[in-house]
Amino acid sequence: MRFEAVDVEAFYQSIANIAAYNNIDFNDYQQLRAQVAELVKHPEQPGFVDIVEGMYEKYSWAVKPLAALFSAVCAGS
Repeated sequence: MRFEAVDVEAFYQSIANIAAYNNIDFNDYQQLRAQVAELVKHPEQPGFVDIVEGMYEKYSWAVKPLAALFSAVCAGS
C-alpha cells in the first residue's frame, strides 16, 4: 500500500477547509492530521483497517476526505 503525495496533500487541504468553515476544534484537526501522517509513514502497521475505521467514527466531520484518500490508496495498490 502506497500513498501518493498529491492525494495526501489534497486530504490535508480538504480537512483544513472543513475545519475552518465548520468551527471544528483545532485539537481534533491536529489529531486527525497526525494520525493520517503516521499511517502514511507506516501503512504496513498491524490493525491498519481498524485504525481507519476508528478514524471514520471519531472524525465524522472528515468522512468524505478520508474516503477519498483511502479509496485512492486502495485503487492504486
